[in-house]
Amino acid sequence: MTREGNISVILVSDPTHREADKKVIADKLLPKLNMKTGEKYEDFNPAKDKMSEYGLSALILGGAGLAVAKKVGILAVIILFLKKFAVLIVLALGAVWTFIKKRFQRNING
Repeated sequence: MTREGNISVILVSDPTHREADKKVIADKLLPKLNMKTGEKYEDFNPAKDKMSEYGLSALILGGAGLAVAKKVGILAVIILFLKKFAVLIVLALGAVWTFIKKRFQRNING
């Protein structure tokens, strides 16, 4: 890992050679990767570096956790609204249903 992100390697190999290819990457490729001085993860300076806004759960869930966390606030408001005005909502839906039902009965009966 670096202070700015991470380095990712995708190994495309057949199953019979996978372990040997992993060893080649670990022994020959990874030691040759060098980061600029001050850019290593260990060089983090809280006084000048920006902290992540995402929590561990958002990172574990791969961004889905962040989307859920943002929607939970909206869902909480909606549930609170529905809880407080449930009777009025049910009455309004009943009135709309009655209106539609009478409208169709008139059209059918002529």
